Amino acid sequence: MTERLPLTDENARALAKLCAQIAAGADYDSWSFAFGRTLQFGGETMAPDVAGWRDGGDTGVPDWVCDVAPHGETKAYAKHGVGSVWRIDSELRVIDVLQRAHSGWFYDTYDRRLTAAPFDGVEIDVRAIWR
Repeated sequence: MTERLPLTDENARALAKLCAQIAAGADYDSWSFAFGRTLQFGGETMAPDVAGWRDGGDTGVPDWVCDVAPHGETKAYAKHGVGSVWRIDSELRVIDVLQRAHSGWFYDTYDRRLTAAPFDGVEIDVRAIWR
């Protein structure tokens, strides 16, 4: 694991605003979330900025992780079975989404509206994250 620097104020606000939008629109009663917790993935140690487990537990491989760039270990998370990996890029003011799909991986970048698994019932206003 590379040493993680603390989030800047701007990055912390962006992450908090993203999480607030998810919480406002998602049925998250069955979800558990951990912020900045060190996790073990197949012998590798990683600490996503946010990790979420759909079944309400908070152990094992998370169903979703979100990191603020440049913290992201996107490829490592995917390699260890995380279903959805989101990365907030504060420089470009976008959110990158990597999702496990039947035929491999789906990757896209969102700069306005984001609707993606595992919170596909929620429309995220990406631009509002930086206001």
